Amino acid sequence: MRLITYTLFLIFTVIFSACEDSIDMSQFNENFCELNSLALLEPTKEYDFIEYRAARRQESMTTFDTLSMSGHGEACINASDLNACEEALNSLELESEFISYGVGLDRSETHYSLAYTNADEVSSLNNFSDTLEFLGQIDTSGEAALIASLKQRLLVCGQGANVGPHSKGFVIHVTTGDACGLAIERHVDLVKEDGTITRLQSVLVEEADPNCLY
Repeated sequence: MRLITYTLFLIFTVIFSACEDSIDMSQFNENFCELNSLALLEPTKEYDFIEYRAARRQESMTTFDTLSMSGHGEACINASDLNACEEALNSLELESEFISYGVGLDRSETHYSLAYTNADEVSSLNNFSDTLEFLGQIDTSGEAALIASLKQRLLVCGQGANVGPHSKGFVIHVTTGDACGLAIERHVDLVKEDGTITRLQSVLVEEADPNCLY
């Protein structure tokens, strides 16, 4: 059995030095570069353990290299057969509709999913509809941060809080671009109760370099 309560920090967060912009930072009151979103879920069903997984493979490969990005609870703690539960957990489907792709010469793709155990039940969530059925209405900041990460929104870290309440759901402070092929921008996105995400505001941080090569 394993106890995991560490914070989703790698891959989906990026650190910026302080700079002036016109985004009103007072609308955010929680920092999910420091908090574990999985510890702040209120799903429609009980679970003993939940884990956020990233599974990476190269373009020509069929097998994945897996990484547990964050987790909460204790896997298989109430299973009647511990070994069978752990084997099932390690054999869950990794291919997902939540995918990010490498850039430039990096031809890899990374699939993101959730895995959970509840007594003898072992299951994975690999698409939006199943994830939303599990979570129900997106009514906690942790659920909003999780949906945002699954949908490839990169939280801005190093600038304080990045998630906050909104009359229609939750606002999140995210970034896009790398100043090479794409300009760096910061955005305020709205995660609605039904899990959809809309962009409310964008601010240019740095123009793209037209001479940059990946």
